[in-house]
Amino acid sequence: MTIAATERSAAALREALRARVARGDRFAGMFAARRDGGITLSAHVTAKGEGEADGGIDTLETLLPPGADSYPALTPVIDAAFWYERVIHDETGLVPQGHPRIAPLIAPGRPEE
Repeated sequence: MTIAATERSAAALREALRARVARGDRFAGMFAARRDGGITLSAHVTAKGEGEADGGIDTLETLLPPGADSYPALTPVIDAAFWYERVIHDETGLVPQGHPRIAPLIAPGRPEE
């Protein structure tokens, strides 16, 4: 089962994910896509909490406003976000503020717009 929950800000997304992982849910991935002039950050977690289908996936999203060039990194609070955030940086140019190593992973430099 997939449930989409749109968070108000990137900071709210980070906090919601941190809380989910702290209660025992598992981080399952993170992606970014250009939409409506901004960039949507989507993160996925397994559903292990009360009232949720065991083994399902929940999707939490936030839409960064047009012109946004950074967001609060998830890696400092969720280690498993490390590689995902590096790929997002390579693909979109977004800087995850607070990421410990944002060197290019799949691209030789900042993507062309």
